[in-house]
Amino acid sequence: WESIRPLARFNGPGDIALMARTLSAGAIAELSAQTTGKAFLTLLTLTNSEFAAPHRFVNNTVAITSNGQTFVPMPFEVTMPDDSEDQGPSGALSIDNIDRSIVQLVRSLTGAERIKVRLDVVMSSDLDTPLMTYQDFEMRDIQYDAQVISAQISLVNFLDEPWPFDAYTPNLFPGLF
Repeated sequence: WESIRPLARFNGPGDIALMARTLSAGAIAELSAQTTGKAFLTLLTLTNSEFAAPHRFVNNTVAITSNGQTFVPMPFEVTMPDDSEDQGPSGALSIDNIDRSIVQLVRSLTGAERIKVRLDVVMSSDLDTPLMTYQDFEMRDIQYDAQVISAQISLVNFLDEPWPFDAYTPNLFPGLF
């Protein structure tokens, strides 16, 4: 549960939503129960064109299979992207640096392409049905040391891009002047 924050907000009587996403009745019952045998698992998928294959991790102690893909256990913590109106969604990702494989992946990148991040939250009782999905995020500001790899995750902020792309100047568009 610690790996999924910020989480719930109440939109009205009997309605719980995660980041403005409505949950199923079963998920609401599990969140509301005093004790439960089910867990909410965060699935992490890292991709890049330079990787031989996507790297899939689950914040769990055992490997799981979701939608035909195997996710290996890896301790990590995610601050889920926020839904703010004044900026693009962004969050944070911290992965325990227990086997150094992710640091080797980061060091092996030679191009300017960023590592793509996909996050899915599933219930242990139904691993093939995500309760929420964040996709097309990019890792930025990657830092690592002997204990942890940390990065900001965000979408490309198109609000910071110049519009229109070209400036209408006499050099670029002499026919207008």
